[in-house]
Amino acid sequence: MDPVSSTSSSKILRYTSLTLVLLLSVFLFDRVWYALLFGQYDKMFSMIKNFKPANTLIVGSSHILWDLDAEVLAKESGKQVVLLNVPGANLTLRKEIVSEYLRKNKNQLPSLLVLETDKFAFNKERYPDSAYKSVKGYYHKGLFRNFLDKKVPEESLLEYWTFRISHSYSLNSYSHFIFSKLYDKYLSSLFVWKLNAEEPNRTVSEMRVSRWKKQYEGLSPKLEPELIQELYDILKLTRHYGVKAVLLETPNYRFSKEDDSKYEVVREELKKIAEGSGAIYMRLNPEEFETDPETFFDASHMNPFGKAGYTAAFRSELKKRNLL
Repeated sequence: MDPVSSTSSSKILRYTSLTLVLLLSVFLFDRVWYALLFGQYDKMFSMIKNFKPANTLIVGSSHILWDLDAEVLAKESGKQVVLLNVPGANLTLRKEIVSEYLRKNKNQLPSLLVLETDKFAFNKERYPDSAYKSVKGYYHKGLFRNFLDKKVPEESLLEYWTFRISHSYSLNSYSHFIFSKLYDKYLSSLFVWKLNAEEPNRTVSEMRVSRWKKQYEGLSPKLEPELIQELYDILKLTRHYGVKAVLLETPNYRFSKEDDSKYEVVREELKKIAEGSGAIYMRLNPEEFETDPETFFDASHMNPFGKAGYTAAFRSELKKRNLL
């Protein structure tokens, strides 16, 4: 071999080796970075910790986290209770959470599923489809794989393959929902002092209610067929696994009886689905839990006082029905 050819071959080998080393370094850095950050990511959702066998499984959006205290239910019943929620989760995502949980715990199934189904459950505007982006980080831990393999390509093929190849990139979930979750989990407690310190002020309450009403005035009762089917699918799953299901209408602040009566069409649909699927539709005393602004943080999330009262009433109702 002549000196020129030898030098050329040597350069090719050297550059090839450097490229391979660089790719390996990037690969290893990506995996190490994912391992380091995943713990913090999971603190926002606690899916890994809560994907454990329990007697009662509670699934929903941020509403259920603000309205029910799973730790109190577990302590007072003496049974395991786990709560899985993703801010903004629609019935499609709730179905995937239920499905994944039952699949992972098929040898130790819960006896009861409590599913959040408020009066906006069938409204795509209230619960947008984009909430699924929050659970992308669990893909490389073996959760939601089939679901995300279908959903992520809808964004773009580039997004899908970047998400598939880079573990750490998968933690770059939809920031709005991540910050919502941080807010739900950590910051709501900062308002307890204010609730303790102030007497109810009618003017302040009226201002809060007026603000809430403006936020919700664009919404109306909806019965989206796709979301209705998702609920049927969830209850089909629970029947298959022999798990009793409760469709819990979590409280939304009631602006007026007239306004609330418009949603009877949604409630009738929920009752029909429950009755036809061997489930229970449950709405706790609306006069008590949907009319006092002093028990709400905003129009769809209860404050700690409201949460305590609602949890106690829910526990009492479950005991009365021999479900807890």
